[in-house]
Amino acid sequence: MPNGVEIGDLPTWIAAILSIAAIAISIFTSARAERIAMRSQQFGEEVKAAEDRWQKDQDRHGSIAERGQVTMEWGGRVLAVVAQMHQEIQVRGGASPQPAATTHLSASLSGLVDEGRLLFPNEEHETYGVTKSPAFRGIRQQILDDAVYMHDIYRFGRLFDAPAGDHEFTEIRRDFVSELQAKVNPERLTIERMKSYREAQLNSSDLYRKAQRSGEAER
Repeated sequence: MPNGVEIGDLPTWIAAILSIAAIAISIFTSARAERIAMRSQQFGEEVKAAEDRWQKDQDRHGSIAERGQVTMEWGGRVLAVVAQMHQEIQVRGGASPQPAATTHLSASLSGLVDEGRLLFPNEEHETYGVTKSPAFRGIRQQILDDAVYMHDIYRFGRLFDAPAGDHEFTEIRRDFVSELQAKVNPERLTIERMKSYREAQLNSSDLYRKAQRSGEAER
């Protein structure tokens, strides 16, 4: 045999080559299996993270929808009382309200305002009214302010120590409805911004197309 390799050594060389090949295949297979396992684990983690994000998103939207429903039910009760108040204010015109005649509705709205404090806690409660009971510390949110203002106009015919009647009540009632709408659907502002953005894009696209057509006509 050339290079001094004897025929009797050939099986030994073949066995050695096969052994080396087997080791190489084993290493390659092991590395490949490890890579597959790592990819599988990574994919599983990504799927789990996506599921967690989806669940959190569902929970968030679910809680928003649930809170919106509770707020809408509360707001509906307030609006029912307010509608009766407004009708009576319009009927009495500029006449002063009679305390005995306004007791029932004013008491109903006062109770709804206190119920509303559970939905819309006062803000800046660590700065204002710190000596009051916890629920009454801080500054009322606008939606509750509107309810209190309507109560005062109906009950006393005054607002901020000045005479107030149908006109003031109408304006505050409209503001209350707007505040209620925002509370029932807090994402509406985001939706409106998206609509404005899309409309702006469409408008700019239309202008671009018109300019392009104008340029083509000139050419």
